[in-house]
Amino acid sequence: MVNERMPALQGVLELIHANRLVGLGEMHRSATEHEFIRELVSHPDFAADCLVIEFGNALYQELLDAYVGGEEVPPAELRQVWLNTTQSANRSGDPWDAVIYPQLLATVRDLNRAGRRLRVLAGDPPVDWSKVENSDDLWRIDRDEHYVSVVEREVVSPGRRGLLLWGAVHLLRRDP
Repeated sequence: MVNERMPALQGVLELIHANRLVGLGEMHRSATEHEFIRELVSHPDFAADCLVIEFGNALYQELLDAYVGGEEVPPAELRQVWLNTTQSANRSGDPWDAVIYPQLLATVRDLNRAGRRLRVLAGDPPVDWSKVENSDDLWRIDRDEHYVSVVEREVVSPGRRGLLLWGAVHLLRRDP
């Protein structure tokens, strides 16, 4: 059976080889898209050094580094990475409470244990819920500005290649 995603996979691999930054507009909670992303990062020709995720609270970057680096991290602690983001207070439910997010992190961890060096960077601002007193505290946080600063500091400045997983609306050059 021929892989139906091969043209898309080859296209994104070529984009990553030709550019230091490639952004994929993530459709939150899409199992199909995340299956593709796991296939992409697992491909032997995947050339990015960093994967910048929207679904990770930067407060837990050290924990995330330890986990994808192969260290043992208790599952309850690891879940804080994607369940304690600025979006956790979302009225329509937490967009990151889906199995696809820990699956992607586990895929990267397995790749790194096998010798790949792919760093996962948490792009959501470092919100400490114990210090959030009201909704105004959250409104002061500029999620886009923080994500961009992570990309500039951890990917662009050191000359790395990055795959940016960010909600599609964030990648638009204007409001839809």
